[in-house]
Amino acid sequence: MLIHLRILQLILHHIHLHRQYPIFNNSTTEVDLDLGSTTGKKRIRLSFNDQKTVVIGNFNVVNQSIDPDFFHTGTWYDYFSGDSFIVSDLNESINLDPGQFHIYSNFYIDPPEDNLLSTHALSVFLPNSM
Repeated sequence: MLIHLRILQLILHHIHLHRQYPIFNNSTTEVDLDLGSTTGKKRIRLSFNDQKTVVIGNFNVVNQSIDPDFFHTGTWYDYFSGDSFIVSDLNESINLDPGQFHIYSNFYIDPPEDNLLSTHALSVFLPNSM
């Protein structure tokens, strides 16, 4: 039940992004998809005026590095943590655990509640964790 609630919360946060920010809902947003990798690495790049977003994910069962292919150097934000970081190398690889994904933007977006994506809080409810 708790896992279903977490999934619902994640969907609601994505709906909020879609409604609140033009980059996620405007028909003139430029979309660059890199979803065909057989290694499970996926990347989506969105561009709307000065707003830029890069979504990366590792849909494999092993750790992997992925080139985020950021649009520009400078300050970027991790949506889920709210943390900012400086990009100085547009193609510096980012290591992702299996199933891990990030939404990066060049503008600040209020992050969702803490630990929305954490599996640690859920492990007490999973059958193999007892």
